[in-house]
Amino acid sequence: MLRNSFFKYYRVFKNATIVTEVSANNFVRVPPVQFKRGLPIGEPIDVLISIPYFKYSLPPDENMFYGYLTKAKAMEKAKSGALIYINTMIADIEHGIAKLKAYRVSHYEDLNINLLDANIRRVEKLMNIK
Repeated sequence: MLRNSFFKYYRVFKNATIVTEVSANNFVRVPPVQFKRGLPIGEPIDVLISIPYFKYSLPPDENMFYGYLTKAKAMEKAKSGALIYINTMIADIEHGIAKLKAYRVSHYEDLNINLLDANIRRVEKLMNIK
């Protein structure tokens, strides 16, 4: 039997290019968890409910990762994921620029004629506002 025969996988975080080697069966001592009646002690429960419940949620997007069995596959997926993320950001920028251009075209008359400082001062004089 091998002395250190650990099962390894390779972790790639979402939108990242770093490949991390993780040992899956290299067990480390886990701090003890307190239990009460067989259930872990968690957040306070609602007083109207007699059965304890626990909230489960996904981690934040930057903490999401994918696991792969080979380093080569992890590297391929890291590259393709990064390229997809770059293309998504470029598409968002192009959409933002198109939206900005549409706003500028639709408000061209106001920005370049009606709301000029000279026209604002003229309206002030007409209304006797200082």
